Amino acid sequence: MAETALMTRDENPMAMVRLMVEKGSDPDQLGKMMELAEKWQANQARRAFTDAMAAVQADMPTVVRDARNSHTGSRYAKLETVMRQCKPVCAAHGLTVSFSEGEHPREGWVRIIAQVRHTDGHVEVYHRDGPMDNKGPKGGDVKSELHGVASTVTYLSRHLFCGIFNVTIADSDTDGNQPGAMVNEQQAVEIEQLLEQAGANVDRFKDWAGGIATIAELPMARFTAARDMLLRKIGGKPS
Repeated sequence: MAETALMTRDENPMAMVRLMVEKGSDPDQLGKMMELAEKWQANQARRAFTDAMAAVQADMPTVVRDARNSHTGSRYAKLETVMRQCKPVCAAHGLTVSFSEGEHPREGWVRIIAQVRHTDGHVEVYHRDGPMDNKGPKGGDVKSELHGVASTVTYLSRHLFCGIFNVTIADSDTDGNQPGAMVNEQQAVEIEQLLEQAGANVDRFKDWAGGIATIAELPMARFTAARDMLLRKIGGKPS
């Protein structure tokens, strides 16, 4: 009964495991408690991942199309543009993304796999499939097989990433987050004050923000992520 009461009070099975180890509890009981603790940790990590995903999607900037498809004439956002603007937002909320290729049961198709990992340990795996991109607008082969694979991987990676994080791709940015837009004077002062309160390394912050020279050059697209990151460091509540 005492052990059960302690677990209820702490609301953390790991504390119970430590206590049972110290007391030299029965191995079978200890094993069951360790299994419970592992499930509890996994649930906590999953919850942290879900919270981070929601925060990332709320902070994601609008990415403006900056390239044109020479065959179709349509405009699109390059993968490097998407990643340059969006990965810092993911990192600010403890998420990392890695891509790999997987086997596809259909000949001539490519599967791209994305692993999204949170700092607390939870991982989610997503994938997107597509046919080899080696055809021109009239159906003829216009690319080598190697070029076709590279083009397909880039295309699928871009669309997979944007789908996971609900990234908006637009012809122009109506939210003031267009490439090159910087924070206003009031926002710059707010970030400077938060940096001081958090005791943060300003040079490291500038590198994280894209290698800016001054806080006034902080991209508008990263303002919310920067503010929330510093507030968490201070112990405040992100807006």
